This record gives sequence, structure tokens and C-alpha cells, in this order.
Amino acid sequence: MLNTLIVLLCAFLSSITLEAQSYFTPDDHLINGYTTKITGLDFEYHSCIPGLRQSILVRATNGKDLMEWETDPVPGKISCKYATFIWIAAIGSGPGKARMDLSVNGIQSFSFYTDTRPAWDIEGPDGSLLSFRSIMIDQHGDHHGYMIMRLPADKVRKGEPVRIKVTGSAANLSSWYMTFKKVVKTGVTLTPYPAILKNNEDPVQLVEASVFFFDEETDARIFANGKLLNTAHLVFGYNAIRVGLPAVSKPTNVKLRVEAGTYQITNTVTLYPVR
Repeated sequence: MLNTLIVLLCAFLSSITLEAQSYFTPDDHLINGYTTKITGLDFEYHSCIPGLRQSILVRATNGKDLMEWETDPVPGKISCKYATFIWIAAIGSGPGKARMDLSVNGIQSFSFYTDTRPAWDIEGPDGSLLSFRSIMIDQHGDHHGYMIMRLPADKVRKGEPVRIKVTGSAANLSSWYMTFKKVVKTGVTLTPYPAILKNNEDPVQLVEASVFFFDEETDARIFANGKLLNTAHLVFGYNAIRVGLPAVSKPTNVKLRVEAGTYQITNTVTLYPVR
């Protein structure tokens, strides 16, 4: 029988609380907003997701700097009002306020600005809406968070991805916008640590499950080799769950499963003896 120690860190950073319930409504059919880069400057920078640094960068210099990418295909059937695309983004406004233009499938749809607002909503054509929600402000004052684009479900082409392009205006500023190259889908990454903890005198080995949860916050159940360990609360985005598993004397595979709502995420971690 497993004797476990589990500590849930259900925030992007220790100082940030994410109110995911304010992000979405029953009118939203969530779709991953970044799949494939088409063009743009590759750039490495910190983000609101631990370990994520790969991005595409555009600046508001001469009006010719741009990036373009594709989303996941739009599902064949959407019962909600909106096809709602979400991707990880950052906005740098230190050098000054500058305009960025966003087009959808080649049609200019929104203009937003590199200002210091942590949250904003911009109405577009045909009842569409572009939103930004900051969940982290870094040491330079840059805002990191999510772009959320709502397109009326009856206006998108089913079975096809959406092409999104962002062009910097001719503001002669180095103000910038980034789209991070991460697929926004539910998944889990397991990281064993060379550490032994005491749990009522029984040694346990520390494993961290990094869960990226692409849905509204909910309770989850965590299993190891089919045995229920505990329940945890997942918020939209990054969740770090630290689990203590019985110490091993030889290499041992452990299958961890996270069940949350309609999602079931399974991965296997190999534990090695720790000195």
C-alpha cells in the first residue's frame, strides 16, 4: 500500500493567483491558439510557464516587422457561440506605447497597444473579441499571460486552422509583442528529484508532476499504479504537484495518472535509488 506525501502548488508563481473562472464562459469552445510557426523572428525569453522560453518576437519599428502562425484546426461541430483560441503571450511596453495590428486569415481584425494594462478587451468585426490577461509582471515591467481570441462559430471554416498575423506599427520604437511557441493542451511532465523525505519515518522519493491544464479550474484525482493517492485542485494553465512515492532500492517504473473532469492524463516515471 502506498504511503504518500503530496503537496499541491496550484499557482503559476508563488506570488500569483490565477482566477481562471473569469477567463471563459459557457459560450466558449476552447481551441489551442498556437500550433505551427509560419514566419517571424525566433527569440528566447522567460515566460509565465516555468521552462518555456521559445517565442516569436515582433517590434514596432518600421511597420514591416511581423509574425504569423497557425492554430489547431477548428472542430467540425461547435455547439457554443464562439470558437475561442488561446495562446501564451507577452507584451513589452518599456520604450513606449505602440500599436500592433492582428489579422485573421489575411483580414485585419484587431489593433492593440503595448501599454501597461494587465487586462483588456477589444471588439472586432462580426462580433469577434480579442482579450489579454496578464498573470505575471517581470522585473522589467513586461506583462506575461494569455491572449484569448473569440470568433463567432458560424464565421470560421470548420476543419481548418486559423492563420494569425501580428504586425508592428511604424512607431520607431523597440516596444514588442511575443507569442510563445507552446501548444496549449492538457498534458503532464514528470520530474523525479534525487531527494528522500521522511513521512512518519517512512522514506519517500520526491517526484514533481508539471500539469498544464487546458480547461476551467476543477478538482483532480492522482493515481500511482492504479492506486488513488489524493485529490488536488487544478487551475487553468501550469500546476506543479509534488508527490512523495515509496523509496526504491532498484530502478522502478511508476505510472502516474491524473483525472480531471473529462481529461485523463497518464505518464510513467522511472525512480532510481537515491543515496
